Amino acid sequence: MELKSVPKIGPKVLEHLNNLGIYSVDDLIRNYPYRFDVLKNRNINDENFFDNMVISGTVESNPVVSFFKGRMNRLSFRCNVQDKVIKVVIFNRAFMKNNIVIGKGITLIGKYNPKSETIMCSNLLLRHLRNAPEIIPVYHLCKGVTSKQMSMYINSALECTNIQNNIPENLKGKYGFINEDQALKIVHNPKDENVLKTALKTLKYEELYTYLKKVKELKKKNEEHNNLYIK
Repeated sequence: MELKSVPKIGPKVLEHLNNLGIYSVDDLIRNYPYRFDVLKNRNINDENFFDNMVISGTVESNPVVSFFKGRMNRLSFRCNVQDKVIKVVIFNRAFMKNNIVIGKGITLIGKYNPKSETIMCSNLLLRHLRNAPEIIPVYHLCKGVTSKQMSMYINSALECTNIQNNIPENLKGKYGFINEDQALKIVHNPKDENVLKTALKTLKYEELYTYLKKVKELKKKNEEHNNLYIK
């Protein structure tokens, strides 16, 4: 199945995905998050979380983008959190500008400075957090592709792709691995930290197992070729 045949992926989206090094359905479903944020709303006045603040609020001003050093950019706006209006700054998220509008619920993740009442964000969610802690996969993105859209494209591909399970059943039982198709769905839609660890362990082993299998097959072919040549 070609990448352009995945639902919701048109020519423009295909171009954006190509810019991220994604050229096939397999590239897309194996575009793993580079980290996972475990998020729970914090009290903005709690100094224990100033260096790792997670807080939901409402956008109070239109965002402003400034550019520097070529393609580097800085996006800033004001946000009302727990009856306090603070300044929000995040780098290289200019592509999010049109999604940040006054009155929109948003979640800020980053380092908070109470003196300047400024949070330097490492990530933004364009919605409020739910009451229970959430595990958020964080992907490499580019202009034209938000985190929400990336998740949507990946899940759309997972729904219409038959994923081959490469790890033998005896190894799954011995080492506690799960099916690769199940592991992929969990990695892109994590709900539980322990289950996520099992899924990541499975996919790491699957990559190693597949690589060693290909090396073994190539070695066998070379030996057969050399034996044929000698004869």
